[in-house]
Amino acid sequence: PVAESELELLCMLLDYIGLAVQNSQLYGEIKETKSYLESLINGAGDAILTVDREDRVTSWNASAERILQYEDREILQQKIWTLVPRELYEQWQGEVLKGGRVKRVEARLRQRNGLPIDVSLTLSPLRGPRDEIIGLSAIIKDVTEEKQLRERLLQSEKLRALGEMAAGIAHNFNNVLTAILGQTRLLAHHPADVEAVQKGLVTIGKA
Repeated sequence: PVAESELELLCMLLDYIGLAVQNSQLYGEIKETKSYLESLINGAGDAILTVDREDRVTSWNASAERILQYEDREILQQKIWTLVPRELYEQWQGEVLKGGRVKRVEARLRQRNGLPIDVSLTLSPLRGPRDEIIGLSAIIKDVTEEKQLRERLLQSEKLRALGEMAAGIAHNFNNVLTAILGQTRLLAHHPADVEAVQKGLVTIGKA
């Protein structure tokens, strides 16, 4: 027969085994969730990066490398000022940290090769396990082509309006010329009619 003390020990061991199994399952779920989130972030089309309270870049995804043309080793643990002008970043950072809310801005950044790109930048407070703000997260969307398209569309609209205005002017000018030419033809047919000549000259003068 199993002694009572052995039964207690067995129950205690089973509790530990159950806890270990549960922890193992939780660890597997956490690992799976972490892998899913990493895949989601790296597969995003926009640049996603995080910055700590010391203004150092702590993480970024594949799209950030593609958009900004920097490699991981050149940016990670480096100051964010490599990517964003310090004065602007400090201003935006102050607004985000003070209000604890998301800030969206449009800015012009430069790639590693010096080429300018227009971006839509979304800055959000990054919170730690106790809900304290430990830095910022940034999403950078390259809008260079969109901005160029908008500018071309605006230029096209300006040219269309200019064309309509020119057509209106040409139409009015055409009417004036028609009046002048009509009167000159009448005068050519009746050069001796003083009254007709005077009326015709008045009309031409007005035109």
